[in-house]
Amino acid sequence: MAKPMTKTQLVAALAEEMETDKKTAGAALDAITTLIAREVSGGGAVTLPGVGKIYCHERPERMVRNPATGEQFKKDADKVVKMTIAKALKDSINDWPWSQVRFQKGPQYAALFLWSKDWTMTHVTGIGGLFFRQKSKRSANLV
Repeated sequence: MAKPMTKTQLVAALAEEMETDKKTAGAALDAITTLIAREVSGGGAVTLPGVGKIYCHERPERMVRNPATGEQFKKDADKVVKMTIAKALKDSINDWPWSQVRFQKGPQYAALFLWSKDWTMTHVTGIGGLFFRQKSKRSANLV
């Protein structure tokens, strides 16, 4: 897993994307995080288009166990911050930009034809639990 982007790196990338200086980009990032924190702590939710939805979830009072001693005790109700990831972000991470899916069934194999947004066809074949993705008849790569 790659290291997460630091705030300094994020501010630098944001400044480059906005074509402005780092001070302005840092102020914009701080303003956005302050707004999100204020809204979520007040019980609301914030939707970042293309990224996801950040919201506050209330957990009820429950019994928990200390793993070291095995002692059970009651934990008070609390609030936690949750995030639902947007489908667009999931699709971009999983490299799933296909607009159409067609299935062909057979007794020995299942073939899957996928049309990507750039109109190239990908053929995925599964035999005995192994799936092969091939862009042409010459090359087949194990997925």
